[in-house]
Amino acid sequence: MSELHLSLHREEEDTLHLSRRALKSIPAPVLNMTHLQSLYLEGNEISSLPERFFSRLSSLVWLDVRNNRLTGLPAAIGQHRCLKTLLLEGNPISALPPELGHVISLKALSLRTCPLTFPPRDILDRGLPSILRYLRSSQLGEGERNLRARCRCVCVCVCVCVCHLWLCIKRMACLKNSSLPWFCLTGVRSVPLETLVKLSWILALLRKRSITPDAIISHSLD
Repeated sequence: MSELHLSLHREEEDTLHLSRRALKSIPAPVLNMTHLQSLYLEGNEISSLPERFFSRLSSLVWLDVRNNRLTGLPAAIGQHRCLKTLLLEGNPISALPPELGHVISLKALSLRTCPLTFPPRDILDRGLPSILRYLRSSQLGEGERNLRARCRCVCVCVCVCVCHLWLCIKRMACLKNSSLPWFCLTGVRSVPLETLVKLSWILALLRKRSITPDAIISHSLD
């Protein structure tokens, strides 16, 4: 234990050897050694890296965490700009984080005996450049899917709100016609944003009983 304590306080060195020390987690003092460029943690029992591991050790060039119990990597690794060698061999990692694809400085990645399912085996067999490209593209694909899902949600919400407004106005017998010529229920795109704003204003006034049918009819919705 005294040897470990001594190693952690050699702040003038840029290399730290902590292999085969039966460590179950990253010692807290390590995160304060921001000058570190090479860190050896092979053969321990570490199950996870702290979320701020890569942000604190921003000068890290070489990281050896072979034969530990890591099941994943922090997403913050994608912001690292110095890491060149990452040795993950012998860890039960099933998926690499998409953010790893943005580590443009990475030149070597060891994944032997890792039970990876993401990226798929055919990508892994093509080597590091293909792995990084795949991770980057998968992150872009996920972002696009999220954006489309949000757009669909917004469209549904707009449809529900507009239909609700239309039904409220009909029930109040504010208009004599059975349908509103300025609105097409088959598509929200036919309703201008200004119209939706005015509809919202009308519904709010109706609920407060502060508007009359004549006022609604005289208010232009075109």
